[in-house]
Amino acid sequence: MAGKTGPAQKVNPHCGCYVGGGYTGTFVGFAPADDPQLVVEVVLQKPQKGYYGGQVAAPVFKDVMSFALKQQSITNANSSGIGGGICVTVCPMDVLSFGRGKPTSDLIQIKRPAPQQPSSPVGVS
Repeated sequence: MAGKTGPAQKVNPHCGCYVGGGYTGTFVGFAPADDPQLVVEVVLQKPQKGYYGGQVAAPVFKDVMSFALKQQSITNANSSGIGGGICVTVCPMDVLSFGRGKPTSDLIQIKRPAPQQPSSPVGVS
């Protein structure tokens, strides 16, 4: 797995400044690191216990990506079991409730791109 963290200050809508606006903690990553097949982005608005992405969003990323890798039977960095840009999506509201009694499988949607239909040569039906 590999990824990047990111904290960001939010603008306070009452004053147009950053004071009291809170933070957004993020982590976006992919796996396997040497042959990317899955991507997960975690965005937490106004996290309660810290705000650095590595502190608040990376643990969620780890749990979600581990689950997705297992679901897709990707067991090692050299796996070529799937390809074609699998996208793992976690709904922001579900991320906020992650680990609060809701099964991981209810939080994650794994979507495969539609298979490409081979095109027929001109004049062949």
